[in-house]
Amino acid sequence: MRTRVPVLGLAGLMGLCFAGAALAQNAKPASDEEAAIRKGVAQYADAYNKQKFDEAGKHWSADAEYINDEGKATKGRDAIVELFKKGRVATKGYSLKVDVQSVRVLKSDVALEDGTVTISAPDGTTDKTRFSAVLVKSDGKWQMTRVQDVAPVAETVEPTPYTRLKQLEWLVGRWEDENKEADIQMTCHWGPGKSYLIQEYTIKRPNQEPLAITQRIGWDPANNQIRSWIFDSKGGFSDGTWERDGNKWEVAVTGVLPDARTASARQVWSFVDDNHFKWQALDRSIDSQPLADSLVTFRRGAPDQTAAAETR
Repeated sequence: MRTRVPVLGLAGLMGLCFAGAALAQNAKPASDEEAAIRKGVAQYADAYNKQKFDEAGKHWSADAEYINDEGKATKGRDAIVELFKKGRVATKGYSLKVDVQSVRVLKSDVALEDGTVTISAPDGTTDKTRFSAVLVKSDGKWQMTRVQDVAPVAETVEPTPYTRLKQLEWLVGRWEDENKEADIQMTCHWGPGKSYLIQEYTIKRPNQEPLAITQRIGWDPANNQIRSWIFDSKGGFSDGTWERDGNKWEVAVTGVLPDARTASARQVWSFVDDNHFKWQALDRSIDSQPLADSLVTFRRGAPDQTAAAETR
């Protein structure tokens, strides 16, 4: 599965064309209908850029279906709106642009549309995806009934480690354990040149020596995947390979403990929203002996001014 940011699966949904302006009851020429649909593109993009997702949702039919470029389907207006609200592209500073390439009015209440949607990040980087949409007109209003992301548009510049890793940029900042079963603090910031991410953890448990952990996340060009390397203050170390599944990243981790025992686990990093994520350790074992699964819910803390300064 590729690690390119597929606009967190929202590229097609956010830019699909649909017009919400009321039209006259009498049938209009195809050119008028096309103009109304194109006008709706600007209205929809404006609603999204103002983060008015419920308003944007009105441009979908109640039984609408969205299929991302990996084949995953989201069915129903309510589910699609929730996808808007949870997607990383809803983060402040991102913007949407839709370019309509063609509109074909098949009959008075059915139209097809093709185009591209571009999501721009605050740092100026972009993700562009082609889409194809089916629109229906109900009560004088055009709504999307089926939208499918067709394919990402090829990058025009050579990808860099940063463009490969920017899908994990939501991790940057300070985080703390929301469950409070232990005192876990984590900071994440970019390394020099934004070529890798650096995470630093402190874990404090009652009657135990605090544990410090450092993780570096980088791009492995030889194997065309994200990799990570972890070192802890007791002498243990491990490495992992990352694979993305929508808003989740699964990491196959293997390592060595300070006493030379081997360990392995399957980590799952799940983006929830701008201020929360979940970290799970599944299928854990030490010397092939199974251990219980672990779950930590993190919430964002106050900005880390030191880390911010290091990236400038």
